[in-house]
Amino acid sequence: MPPQAPPRRSSMLICPLPRCTPLMVAAVLINTALWLSLHHAAAAMDPTLLSKGPAGSDAVPPPRPTSSMAWNAWNTFSINGKPLRGGRAEYETIATAMIDRGYVKAGYNVVSTVCTDWIGRDPVTHELQQNLTLWPGGMKDFASWLHARGLQLSVYTDAGIRNCCGEPGSLGFEAIDMKTFASWGVDAVGIDYCGGPPDVEAAYTVFADAIVASGRDMSLGMWNLGRGNAQQWAPSLSQNMTAATRSATRSGSWVPHLRLTGDIGNYWDGSIPPTESVLHTVDFINGISDLWSYGMGNLSGTFPNYGQLPIGVPKDHPTIGDPGLTLTEAQSVFSMWCMFQSLLMATNDVRKNDTEIERILLNPETIAINQDPWSGPATFVSTPSCAAQQWVRSLANGDTAALLLNRENVTVAAVLDFATFSSGGSTPSAFKVRDLQSNTDLGTACGHTGFTLNPHETAFVRLTPVSGGGIGCTPVPTAPCTPPQPSPAPPPSPSPPGCPSGPCRPCSNPQKPCPFPVPPLPPCPSGFTEHPSGYWANPDQKGSTGHNATMDGCGAICDAKAGCVGFEVYDPAQVTEPVSRGGSACYTFSSTLQPPFTADLRGLIRTCVKTAGAQGAAHGTLRPEGHHTQPDVE
Repeated sequence: MPPQAPPRRSSMLICPLPRCTPLMVAAVLINTALWLSLHHAAAAMDPTLLSKGPAGSDAVPPPRPTSSMAWNAWNTFSINGKPLRGGRAEYETIATAMIDRGYVKAGYNVVSTVCTDWIGRDPVTHELQQNLTLWPGGMKDFASWLHARGLQLSVYTDAGIRNCCGEPGSLGFEAIDMKTFASWGVDAVGIDYCGGPPDVEAAYTVFADAIVASGRDMSLGMWNLGRGNAQQWAPSLSQNMTAATRSATRSGSWVPHLRLTGDIGNYWDGSIPPTESVLHTVDFINGISDLWSYGMGNLSGTFPNYGQLPIGVPKDHPTIGDPGLTLTEAQSVFSMWCMFQSLLMATNDVRKNDTEIERILLNPETIAINQDPWSGPATFVSTPSCAAQQWVRSLANGDTAALLLNRENVTVAAVLDFATFSSGGSTPSAFKVRDLQSNTDLGTACGHTGFTLNPHETAFVRLTPVSGGGIGCTPVPTAPCTPPQPSPAPPPSPSPPGCPSGPCRPCSNPQKPCPFPVPPLPPCPSGFTEHPSGYWANPDQKGSTGHNATMDGCGAICDAKAGCVGFEVYDPAQVTEPVSRGGSACYTFSSTLQPPFTADLRGLIRTCVKTAGAQGAAHGTLRPEGHHTQPDVE
């Protein structure tokens, strides 16, 4: 049974032990009194403040942020793990376009950098060294340039030794890096999890302490890839950060979002590893029963992160083979992200004149649902006899947002029955219906309203209750809703060659002889122990590091990974035996395969770290799940 939701509480709640740190405890008591005085002062100016909220509620949302809105480089400017390397000149053209084309006005006010070419650490101070060729003036000067234009800067790092691009991560240097970012004037830090420590909560708590101690209000973006049940503790971590940093002159630090699933791909349904489809992502997060049970929302300032928006992203980005989304699918993705109050992170090339994409991403009425100050879960309305799925959510002014999704590949009739949901304990008989996608009024509906939805289309409406006599109801379709389509029978499971026993992995390309056997890597050699950041390196397994067309490409991954001593590669045409490459940083495994290879190579890497005084080989466990190609940021 999932845990019961705790009662609503102030965002200044004293942190639950053992999550408190001495620095936080000292500041909580002072700032609690300060927040209460400010809150009651505001109530004195506005006597209705303490009774504002959804219809039927006397609660007041604390003055916390709504979900974040940002732009990030990853999806459009990367293919198979190769990110944008344009440096400051490239990012300045993006920022200028965000201003000129209305993105900043719409709310996208954060420029989220990714893989910004840290070239190492200073041997004395251990501070990150910047690539001043690509970033003339450094990040501090770029942050000032953005601030002068009303934008904020988010920088990227990782909880492990290396980030997802092979650059230095922050493990062991958290305090130094957060102090460095603060000195640059950074506003947000996106912390990825490529090879982070096993204890996710402890790892992010170290970063939270470091941000609090940095002296600058910076938000902590958690890209934890669904690890560690973060929805159960990240809201408290956010509240503790705010309590320790808020003052009369400071808004405080917080955790604006946490990543709940793996990387989202540029496709609607199906499977193109290593990413997940739109529908898989939606189903996965909506299946987290306790997502809103621990203070998610404006109670803590922490909101769900469904992943970067794959809207306006060209096909084959971020992964070769991604077909891209149709405009209908793109509109549906944005509507769902707004309905579910996800982080809104655009990843399209904003410099392009794409009016259809801008119509979706800059729509003030759909964004208003995402940014509504009364946060809470979108309630799934069970309609098992109807094909279209439905969600409703209460809004701050007493209206209700409703979203209907057609997952089918055929056109369906959908009916929204007002009796299936309530607003403030009762259901009005009539609502004014506003189409949020087209910004048009659909009239007043009594009892129900209906829609015809094309394949993968959504209806996204705002319902304003109407009361009193003489209501003029707009006629709506009375046809019953379309029932769900029967699921196709699954294909028979083939008997894969080369897999007589042991685990096998599936392959996303049916033209290749898959699945392949997955024998264990040899143990680390004498004097080495396995590091937990060892990961798979093939695109047909969950947790890929991408395609590598040559042996040298696989070797480059190994060479770039701190502590990597070896890897194995499988040629799909030869299937059964591993092939290996030695090098200055790589340990050579036995090989029976010979070039030329007939297809992209796939393989896996074991990372081994030299250990002083180690006796013999250490048999660690290679953990393929949870690692990914996309360096997530903001």
